[in-house]
Amino acid sequence: MEKTVIITGGANGIGFNSAKQLASLGFRIALVDRDNQKLSEAVEVIKSNHDIECKSYVADVTNEHESASAYDQILAEFEQPVLLFNNAGIMPRQKGPVEQLSIKNFKEMIDVHINGAFIWSKIVIPKMKECGYGRIVNMSSLMGITGSPFRLEYVTAKAGLVGMTRGLATELAKFGITVNAVAPGFVLTKTLKDRVTKGIIDAEKISERTPVGRWATPDEISSAVAFLMSDKSSYITGHVLPVDGGTAMSWMVGEDTDEII
Repeated sequence: MEKTVIITGGANGIGFNSAKQLASLGFRIALVDRDNQKLSEAVEVIKSNHDIECKSYVADVTNEHESASAYDQILAEFEQPVLLFNNAGIMPRQKGPVEQLSIKNFKEMIDVHINGAFIWSKIVIPKMKECGYGRIVNMSSLMGITGSPFRLEYVTAKAGLVGMTRGLATELAKFGITVNAVAPGFVLTKTLKDRVTKGIIDAEKISERTPVGRWATPDEISSAVAFLMSDKSSYITGHVLPVDGGTAMSWMVGEDTDEII
């Protein structure tokens, strides 16, 4: 049976990359984003490369009315929209010690990541229960597991998604609905490449401190999302899957081990 995946923040980045990968596996795609122009471009790319139904819906995930309206359209145009990838998110607007962080920016971070995922989960779950089947995948982060200095708003939001994942998983398992999260390390997306170029992120140092010695590609993250969306993951729920090259399990300090006595 063909299934429809709803992807929030699906017009670019990992959301768009996951849409392309899921489309290649035969999933129908419903992209949700605030940017109508990028949505149109994303749909065109997917439909030109894959013989699969793909449509876009403009909505701000933090707006319950817009989100509900978009979901009503999805229900009208697709059968079995029982797969949800809560991918919508934003990067920190500033970096610094907690006393210098903006309350406005902190609230915005929580609103997009936490409230957005809550709103869309709340909207889609009744249909999943009705079908006795569902998949929810939340986009967390390595920083939501390990913490990171000077990025408190981002760390807090991503850690909150870990809690939401486990809470929903225990509540929904008996309905045939699994809820998991993916926690990437540093990924070669356009956004992070731009931050490397601007000197905000030291790419070489991060590679040195990653056990596999490099950053992740978007495809490697999307593959994890696709697996958790598939029937092959049917006995996995409440799991937070690090896709980080081993970083979460290792403290890499960059020492030359040949000199250690």
